[in-house]
Amino acid sequence: MNSSHNYQLTKTSSVIFDLIRIIAIHNIVIVHGITAMKISIPISPGLIGSLSFPFLFLISGFLIGYSIFGKMKQRHYDFATFLINRTARILPPLIVGLSVAAVLDGIWAFLNGIDIPSETYNIPTFILNLLFVNDSALGVPCFGVSFQLWTLPKFWWMYMMFGWCVLGLRTVKRKASYFLILGAFAFVILIIYCGPWYKKDLSGNIALLFTWVCGVFLVIMIARLDLFLKAKFPARNDMDRGIGNYGPSIEPLDSARVNFALNPRNYLILSSFLILFFLTSIFFFITLIEYLLFLILAFLFLLLWAQFTSFQFPPKIRKITSFLAGYSYSLYILHFSILNFMTLFFPWINNILLFLISYFFCNLFSIGIAAVSEKQYRRINSYLINNFMSKKKEISKNI
Repeated sequence: MNSSHNYQLTKTSSVIFDLIRIIAIHNIVIVHGITAMKISIPISPGLIGSLSFPFLFLISGFLIGYSIFGKMKQRHYDFATFLINRTARILPPLIVGLSVAAVLDGIWAFLNGIDIPSETYNIPTFILNLLFVNDSALGVPCFGVSFQLWTLPKFWWMYMMFGWCVLGLRTVKRKASYFLILGAFAFVILIIYCGPWYKKDLSGNIALLFTWVCGVFLVIMIARLDLFLKAKFPARNDMDRGIGNYGPSIEPLDSARVNFALNPRNYLILSSFLILFFLTSIFFFITLIEYLLFLILAFLFLLLWAQFTSFQFPPKIRKITSFLAGYSYSLYILHFSILNFMTLFFPWINNILLFLISYFFCNLFSIGIAAVSEKQYRRINSYLINNFMSKKKEISKNI
């Protein structure tokens, strides 16, 4: 896969990913806000909120696959470097977010005269949440009232499992060691995905796992398509800028089938139809696998449109989406504690107004947390990489 992964996501594709992340995360925050503020709506909030998770798992699998396959061109890129990258990206916002959540949960419990269950509000649970073993078969709960953290171990250990599958042989020389560690990761995945959150419906966790893996396979599919287009319709200019460059360079073809395949507008139409069906199909009698397949196909067509089309979002739109997506992870971590804390003001403020105020503060606090953690990813990553490389050199000298 290393040699074939020579395409780049276009700016339009990057905006699409940001928009999906923004809509999915804010949908979860809004649904939790509606529930916390006891606002009545005709549709079950849980049903609406559940739509976000397949999107998040699908784009997560795609972006992790895209990142790893792309960086494999670097000779020294191995699992240790990948682990540092993921740690720098995920752990700092989680540490800061959970610390703020601990304060908010404590104040809320004190002013309400409520005792938060000791098994959820203590230092060991805090640490175990940072180690991504909460909501697993080990029985570790989410910290405080942050029940939404059930997804993080599922993301993290899929990162680790997939990262080791692809990069493990670059890290260890013996195949026996590689397969031993691979087996250990597989065992952890089993523990994580058999956790209590979906205890009554294990198929929910398996479906999310399937969706994540499909995201990775879409990377490979688009890479193969990119190679096919380069062979059949060579671009006039730089060959490595992405498959979005092929549109202007292809001469008119007689085959209606090929014309349809290369027309980006057709992909947008197909994607729009499938996304609409996906958003409404939850009310139809279809199986879970059919439900997810519609989502995956919709995402594939949407991405093909974004890669083929000459359309570009205006710079202001790209700037806004980049800003909103830049604190989405912090928003996901912290929002439940803020919403829960704001329920203290129920007696004095109308529930709809309180929801709007709470939503504002969720975003405001998250922007602040992201500024000192999520936005500092490059600096933290460089620091950890430099330290790791210097220690690695010291160890090699001593050997």
